[in-house]
Amino acid sequence: MIEYIALTNFFSFKERTELCLKATKEKPRGTFSGEDWWTELDGVKLLKIAFLLGNNGSGKTNFLNGLSVLNELITVNKNSKTYIRNRLPNVSFRLSEETKNAPSVIEVAFHTAGYRYTYYVSWKPDYIVEERLFRQKGKKKEKLIYTREFSEEKDIVVVSYPKSTTISISVQEIINQNILKFSSVISIYDNKNFECDDIRNVYNYFRFINLWSVKKYDLATMLAKRSNESLLKPIILCILKEMGSTISDYKVDTFSLDITEDERDFLLTKMSEEEYHINFPGDKRTIQKLQFGYKVASKENTEWLPENLESEGTLEAIRLIIVLFDSIWRRTPIAIDECAQSIHPKALEFIISFFLKSSDTAQVFIATQALVLLKWDNLRRDTIRFFEKDKATGCSSFTIINNRTLHRNSQIYDLYMNKTFGGEMKIMEKEPWKVTLTKVTRCMINKSWDE
Repeated sequence: MIEYIALTNFFSFKERTELCLKATKEKPRGTFSGEDWWTELDGVKLLKIAFLLGNNGSGKTNFLNGLSVLNELITVNKNSKTYIRNRLPNVSFRLSEETKNAPSVIEVAFHTAGYRYTYYVSWKPDYIVEERLFRQKGKKKEKLIYTREFSEEKDIVVVSYPKSTTISISVQEIINQNILKFSSVISIYDNKNFECDDIRNVYNYFRFINLWSVKKYDLATMLAKRSNESLLKPIILCILKEMGSTISDYKVDTFSLDITEDERDFLLTKMSEEEYHINFPGDKRTIQKLQFGYKVASKENTEWLPENLESEGTLEAIRLIIVLFDSIWRRTPIAIDECAQSIHPKALEFIISFFLKSSDTAQVFIATQALVLLKWDNLRRDTIRFFEKDKATGCSSFTIINNRTLHRNSQIYDLYMNKTFGGEMKIMEKEPWKVTLTKVTRCMINKSWDE
C-alpha cells in the first residue's frame, strides 16, 4: 500500500507536493469502524481510499497522472511508446522559466511483500536524471538497493550498488548491459525477467496502475476481458439489486469476422455504436454486443435489451464496480478520474462501502466533483483533499482538514461551500452572477460581445 506520493515540477505542481495516506487518530463515524478505512502494515495505518475534490482545472487529474506516469517509467519495454520514441513524458511546469527545463520528480513510499520501499526518480524528456531505491524491514534502518545517475557530459548511465545490496553480481551485469538513458532500472525486469526479489516486488506492485476515466472505457470490452467473471458477475448483479435495479443478468456476445475495409465501413454505418462495439486490432475484426437481461412477470424467459437502452448512471456504476474489483483482486492501488457524476448518492455510498469492506491492501484514489460524498455520515475526514489552483502563479495545491481545529460534528459540505477550505467556484455567488448572466445572455441575443 502507498504511504505517500510526492510530485515536484509535475504539470501544475511546481513545488514538491505530497499526498500522505497515513490515517490520523480520527474517531470513526456512523456504522464504520476504523479498520474499514485503513489497513495496518509495518506498524503504520494506511488509508484504503483518498478523495480528491476541487474545481475543474484545480489539479486533481494532474496529480493522479503521477501514478500513471510512474507506471510508464517502470514498465518501459520494446512495445511501449517511450521505447519507440526514445523520449519520456514532458510534464514540467511550463509557467515558470526556472522549471520549464528542470527535471520532474516522483517520490513514492509503499508497502508490499513484507517491506517498505521508497522509490525516487527524476527525469527530463530525453533521459532519467536520477533514480534511487530503498528497502526497509519493520523498524530496522532503511537500506539502499541501488542508485542510478546519468552523465549528460559523457552521455552514459552509471548504476551504483552498495556492499549491502540485495542485487546479485549476475543481475548487476544484466542491468549494466541493458540500461538505457530513458529506461529505469526497474523496467529492465520487464524485458529480462531476472531473479531479484526487490526489483520484482516494485515492478509487480506498479505494473497494473493506470488512470481510469470511468466514462471513457468501453463496458462491453471491460466485461469481455475479465477471466474472473465467475466472481465478478454475481457481485455486479448483487450490487445492482441493492441499488434498486431490476437487471437480472448480462452477457457479451463476441463475433469474429474476416472482412475487407469496405465491408468494415459498411458495418460501421449500419450498426449503432451504442449497441455494437466494433474493434479492429490488426487483421482481427471483432464485434462485441453487450445486453442486459430482465425477468418480466408476464414472460417465462429473460428479456434481453441492448446496452444503449440502459441508463448512464447504471453503466457508470458497473464500470466503477469493475475497476474497484480489479484493485481488490490484484491488491494494488488504482486511480479513477471524474467518476460518480451520474450515480445516485446512495448507490455511490454502497459501492464505496463494498470496496472498503472487501479490500485489505487495495487502495483507490478518486478524483470527483460529487460533493454529496461530503454529506456521508461514515466519511473519514482524513481521506479528503481539497484541490485549488493559484490564479496568480498557476500552481496547484491542496488543503487537508485539520481535525484539531474543527469540531467533530462540523458539516464538511457546508464549510466547503462557504470556501472554508478554499477552491469553491464563485459562480452564482450572491448578486454579481446576475450581472454576468445578463451580459452573456444579451451578447447571445445580439450575436456580439460588447465590452
